[in-house]
Amino acid sequence: MLSVIVPIYNVEEFLPKCIESILDQSYTQLEVILVDDGSTDNCPQICDNFSKRDNRIQVIHKTNEGLVKARKAGLDIAKSDFTTFVDGDDWIEPNMYSHLMRIVKKTNADFVDSGHFSDINGNKKIERIIEERIFELDSLIRHKVFLSLLGLDHTVNINQNIWCKVFKSKVIKDSYSNVPNTMQYGEDLINILHCILKSKKVAQVNDVFYHYRYRKDSISHLKSNSLIRKELILWNYCNNIILENDRLMSQKDIDKSLVQKVYSIFEFCLSTKFDVIQYYSFPFIEKLFWKKIVIYGAGRVGKDYITQISKYEKCEIVCWVDRNYKNMHLEYRNVIGIEEFLKKLYDIVLIAVEKKEIANSIRYQLIEKGVPKQKIFWCEPNTIF
Repeated sequence: MLSVIVPIYNVEEFLPKCIESILDQSYTQLEVILVDDGSTDNCPQICDNFSKRDNRIQVIHKTNEGLVKARKAGLDIAKSDFTTFVDGDDWIEPNMYSHLMRIVKKTNADFVDSGHFSDINGNKKIERIIEERIFELDSLIRHKVFLSLLGLDHTVNINQNIWCKVFKSKVIKDSYSNVPNTMQYGEDLINILHCILKSKKVAQVNDVFYHYRYRKDSISHLKSNSLIRKELILWNYCNNIILENDRLMSQKDIDKSLVQKVYSIFEFCLSTKFDVIQYYSFPFIEKLFWKKIVIYGAGRVGKDYITQISKYEKCEIVCWVDRNYKNMHLEYRNVIGIEEFLKKLYDIVLIAVEKKEIANSIRYQLIEKGVPKQKIFWCEPNTIF
């Protein structure tokens, strides 16, 4: 059996599709727990109507106490050996649980992780797709997972979101019990940190099943100065959990993660169309003097390099390149694809990424495209603060 816990609060517009997608699963051995967290719209009636249609459904009606307590209420009555979650405004593909349950049984993993779609105004986009692999969680792999969750490493990509996973019930009940009831921001991250500590094996699949509905009025997307305060509270929890359990982690790494996160919140809240604060810097700027420069990479590092290098009259930026250029919509500078930049005259291709392994992958791609090896340059960026 698989327990599916659905926390629900005032999502009457989306709830029927959510519940239908669960009941339509090809994996039928389900216990569906609908937790109505004091909804003031028609969600209570919708839940009760579905429970009359299908005896696999249990409904909890409770006073409004927030997402964490709603999930805990579901966990308290879940009887299955495995547990998963769906938010009341999202929905899932019909083969999600048959596939994830097959993997979790085959591998005996403590939880199995999968990708997800983002649905924005009816437009579906694959937000996250991962490699299919199994991790034995020794101290080194746990350290890499923690770095990844802090946004500092991408070699072990386990996402913090609770809803694109299937857990052994004992693991998720133990881990989620450590999430403070009052948390309204970052609760999934706190949970997954404890999950990693309590797990011995994690499986990942490269399939995408979960549809996350992007709603501008949801907590995680509200533009508010309180986001900074919430981030500091979350950072304090994460700081304590990680440093107490990971001897390989330094305070400097966690502080760096905080700075990056707070910076991104400032950008988000201010809705800036260009970058005001520079975080990364290229340490050998004199190497670029009197050169025709191609900057490869339009992420955080690339944006900061553009800010820095544009200030120097001795530097000529020929173009800015990214393989994902079609999704780059920056009003202050155009981003082009690899094929277009190969037609231009240049002296140096500066790879603007933070990690050496990613830079090496880009280097090989450029050499295969005919870029002379001696014209390609990367070094680890400096961090300004």
